[in-house]
Amino acid sequence: MATKKAAKKKTAKKTAKKTAVKTPKKTAKKTPKKTVKKTPKKTAVKAPEKTEAAQAEKTDQQPVGVVELVGLEEMARQLHMPAMRVRQMLRAGQIRGVKVDGEWRFNPKLVHQALGRRSRGK
Repeated sequence: MATKKAAKKKTAKKTAKKTAVKTPKKTAKKTPKKTVKKTPKKTAVKAPEKTEAAQAEKTDQQPVGVVELVGLEEMARQLHMPAMRVRQMLRAGQIRGVKVDGEWRFNPKLVHQALGRRSRGK
């Protein structure tokens, strides 16, 4: 009987070892290397030289955002048609206009472009 008890103890120890949770071994932690980002050196950028022709073109043009607008009567005169016909074209969507202080204003270039060959304007 003594041998049976001894045999049971050995098998019990083996199963206990197998079922026991193993703890991981402690290892030295590696510290990450610090990287230094190099910023590119800033170099001076030379502005392009302005030619006389480019400067002359700028003086002839209107500032950006400034648009020449004309009233209804002036637009009718440029198109060689009655003002009532210009209003009809506006309602029909053939030309575009903007109402400013209760009066219609038109960009002549856009109106002439919209009407194409029919207009005799500038």
